[in-house]
Amino acid sequence: MAPKVNAHFARWGMQVHEKAQGDTKVKALVLFCAAPPASYLNPDTFDGADLTDVQLPSGNVIPVVDRAKYLGSMVSRDGADMIDVDARIAAATKAFGALSKLVFRSNSVSPAAKREAYVAVVMAFLIYGSESWCLTATMWGRLRSFHYQCARVTCNISMWHVREHRISMVSVLNVLKLRSIETYVRRKQLQWAGHVARMPPSRLPRMFLTSWCGHPRPQRRPDFTYGESLMAALE
Repeated sequence: MAPKVNAHFARWGMQVHEKAQGDTKVKALVLFCAAPPASYLNPDTFDGADLTDVQLPSGNVIPVVDRAKYLGSMVSRDGADMIDVDARIAAATKAFGALSKLVFRSNSVSPAAKREAYVAVVMAFLIYGSESWCLTATMWGRLRSFHYQCARVTCNISMWHVREHRISMVSVLNVLKLRSIETYVRRKQLQWAGHVARMPPSRLPRMFLTSWCGHPRPQRRPDFTYGESLMAALE
């Protein structure tokens, strides 16, 4: 179907970004999203699924990938959010490092100004797209560790100070009057859930919020779901 789609776009003056030989960047990708491993007889090969690049009549290809960026968020083959969490932490790390010398490590900037800069810039990078995350304990740990580390650097507190004076994470956050990372993420999740809940029942996001699949459930417990994440935020 790819040649037909490309030809249809061309009728309207548009061009699909096909990957030519030697290109390193391409916008048109095919992301293969796998079913749960229990659905396959051979999960390693996805029962022999053809994951080679899509060949086009022009000689170009559309790569088949296991991860792709969509609307600023990373989407992976298994549908989990770990890859997006790591990407958000990496982006927030760059933002914090760019402002570190001028703002966060500066003695001439007040703690209140540092807090506002951190929440407005670094936190915006960190929790972008978090309203749709299904966060496991491991993901929470990575987010919490980054949040705590930024607070320590801003307060000029090293790990030696933490061990020597038994400084807790809560006390460091209180100095800057910052909330826990759970507060910022849960707030975004509940804002989005409320927005969807107020939609008319005919809207697709509202329908998907209470949708279900009539297919038999695979063996073993399902992975952590968005519904469970939303219930945890409500609690």
